[in-house]
Amino acid sequence: MSHGREDMKQLFQSIDTSGEGKVQVSELKAGIKREFCQDLNDAAVINMFMGLDMDGDNLISEDEFLTQMCDKIDRKLAFTEKFKQMDADGNGCLSRDEIKEALQEIYQGDEAGIETMCEQCDSNNDGKISCEEFLRHMKTLLKMSHSVEDMTALYDEYDKNGDGKVSVHELKAGIKAKFCADVDDKKVVAVFQGLDMDGDNCITKSEFLDQMCSKISRRVGFSKQFQQLDKDNSGYLTLEEVKPLLQKNYDDGKIEQMFKDVDADSNGKVSCEEFLKLM
Repeated sequence: MSHGREDMKQLFQSIDTSGEGKVQVSELKAGIKREFCQDLNDAAVINMFMGLDMDGDNLISEDEFLTQMCDKIDRKLAFTEKFKQMDADGNGCLSRDEIKEALQEIYQGDEAGIETMCEQCDSNNDGKISCEEFLRHMKTLLKMSHSVEDMTALYDEYDKNGDGKVSVHELKAGIKAKFCADVDDKKVVAVFQGLDMDGDNCITKSEFLDQMCSKISRRVGFSKQFQQLDKDNSGYLTLEEVKPLLQKNYDDGKIEQMFKDVDADSNGKVSCEEFLKLM
């Protein structure tokens, strides 16, 4: 791990062209292009920058960079070792049988859960899961685990009296306090009804987590779909790239109108955020 830390330290220094010990978003973008020959779009760079800027001061210090990057390396090494343990025949790919055997204890005989994991991992549908596919899926699961923690904390903020039930008034007050948004009553009621699964006029923690994490899971799934469709890694999709995905359910005229509705700047392409609205 010391070797990895030294490599990350050298990388930070090469990105920090001003030598101030702090990296700005423009330096990060230029450094990625110079070091990795990747010309990422601004949205992707900003997303990466925010993930590294731990204290939110719009600068990445060396400590922040090393902490975040070395943590990623540690996780990748751990997941790679787990992959090797699961790869019983050592052929560099996991079969369905190898995954099933390794996950029986976790899934407790839930064959449907194992099948779902296999489908999500096997991005090229070749019936095998490579180490890279496995690592990508573990990254997604990690994001989901953090999402559950975040949603639990958010619910606790809404539940002011701590009785394990959120009323419509608590939800409205919570949204205003958390997001500085004074949402009108009709919208709050609509959100409330979407979360109140049993219709008893209160939102329990399990209802909140089920609904919110389901939304996050769908968002993660669609984001992954966006990345698969974005063959040139431009950060955008054209109408022609999106069409095949929607043609099962809509005719071309409807798809073109839907695309136009989310293409906010009318540039003939949609970003990942716009794509999520489309889906």
